[in-house]
Amino acid sequence: MGASFKLARIARIEIDKYVCKLILFIDFTSYGRKIPSEFQEHDVYSSWKDARGHQSCKVSLGCFGLYITIFNYPPESMCRTNFMESAVNKEMSKFEVSDLDKKMIAKDLAGLLADTYTLYLRTSNFHWNVTGPMFQPLHEMFEEQYKELAKAVDVIAERIRSLGEPAPATFAEFTELASFKEVVGVPEAEQMIYLLIKGQEAIITTASDLLPKAVRANDLPTAGLLTKRIEQHQKIIWKLKSTLA
Repeated sequence: MGASFKLARIARIEIDKYVCKLILFIDFTSYGRKIPSEFQEHDVYSSWKDARGHQSCKVSLGCFGLYITIFNYPPESMCRTNFMESAVNKEMSKFEVSDLDKKMIAKDLAGLLADTYTLYLRTSNFHWNVTGPMFQPLHEMFEEQYKELAKAVDVIAERIRSLGEPAPATFAEFTELASFKEVVGVPEAEQMIYLLIKGQEAIITTASDLLPKAVRANDLPTAGLLTKRIEQHQKIIWKLKSTLA
């Protein structure tokens, strides 16, 4: 090199996520003590690789500086984790629901909510007012059914909110949105059963019409909710029809 030199001081340490670069100022007496503000790496003196073949350390000489770069790669387990997270995120993006579909589904769910609440009121009415030889078993069965419907009302309303839309919550809205009307007066016990079956079937129709729309929109939570509701209403219809046999 033809010039004597000595280590002056550590000029700068640059740390990135997995890379640490240490720049050492070297005092070349033949050039004086002037230290430039910017450095560019030139000749690479030495380079080392780790067991995985990744570059672990590099020493290079720049103008008035010795550059030591240390690479600290993440462990393989972290690499695999990041890869899996990326793959999962990529797959999950396929099931994103568009804003337009969310509005459409929420609108149809509002109809399902109105049907469910209307049937809840009908079942409560019959629970309170049923009479005759079958009073006790019907009174208890109707209570079981209106409690289940009350829970369903909450689940459906919260799904609408999850889609970013307000849930209908007034009698006026439910009356307008429901696919069937409330019963006026107090029917006989057997007629009550028929009317409840009709209400259950109407809700199955509403949910079944919405189900393929939710599937096409990749709205899996709504599709799952609808499937469970259809199954539950079918089960209740079976119980109601069994009392007429």
